Amino acid sequence: MLNCLLIFFENKLKYAKIKKQLWVAKNIFNMSVMINMFDKYKF
Repeated sequence: MLNCLLIFFENKLKYAKIKKQLWVAKNIFNMSVMINMFDKYKF
């Protein structure tokens, strides 16, 4: 029982870490796209 709970929490932590990394990667990608557009059009 306890073992199952530990595995469950471990998986949740892993999932949260992956989600955060994806979010960070998405933000960096969005920022680079914005910077590219900014360079291209020189607002």
